[in-house]
Amino acid sequence: MKIATILLGILDVAAAIVVAVIIYSYADEAFMGLDRFLLWAVPILCVVTAVPALWLALKSLRRRTALVLALAFPVGFVAELVGVFLYFTYVM
Repeated sequence: MKIATILLGILDVAAAIVVAVIIYSYADEAFMGLDRFLLWAVPILCVVTAVPALWLALKSLRRRTALVLALAFPVGFVAELVGVFLYFTYVM
């Protein structure tokens, strides 16, 4: 479980970096601040979930908590995207 958590934590951090670079590269005023929101939200979500999970897994502390935190990043990211799509679909 330790190796899986470490790999998942590394993938989470790499995914956050890739998403931030892609959003920064394709920033456009037509998105009405969505790109700016995601540029803040994705790294914050990564720092709150993936980085502590990676640290806990590397130190062999609280393995289940580390795994839950590592799995929380993809779940939180999908929840952010669904929330943004619902906002732009029904509110805007």
